[in-house]
Amino acid sequence: MHVMTILFMVVLWLEAWQKGMVIFMNIIDGIVYPKTHENLLSTVSVRALDDYKLWVRFSTGEVKIFDFKPLLNKGIFVALKDESFFKTVYVDYGVPVWGNGEIDIAPERLYDDGISI
Repeated sequence: MHVMTILFMVVLWLEAWQKGMVIFMNIIDGIVYPKTHENLLSTVSVRALDDYKLWVRFSTGEVKIFDFKPLLNKGIFVALKDESFFKTVYVDYGVPVWGNGEIDIAPERLYDDGISI
């Protein structure tokens, strides 16, 4: 990536941060494009399946299956080993969550590591 592109990104991010804003960017062929809330990936629907898998529909219309088992021994996700709790997953503001939102997982992680069906 070109040094000027990186500097431009850093300046944009710092200006947004100072204003209390969050800025997301796409970089396509070395050109920086701002992301808007309309083109951020989000979860539209989620269902817990057997064997600690999630069925997930994304804002793109795609559906994927995400295997949660590899995460069950890591950090806050240990609580999800309780299968009855795992099955309480729901979508809150485009993000899969458990409990009252104490546990969540980024839609991007589910999308990147999920298997298309």
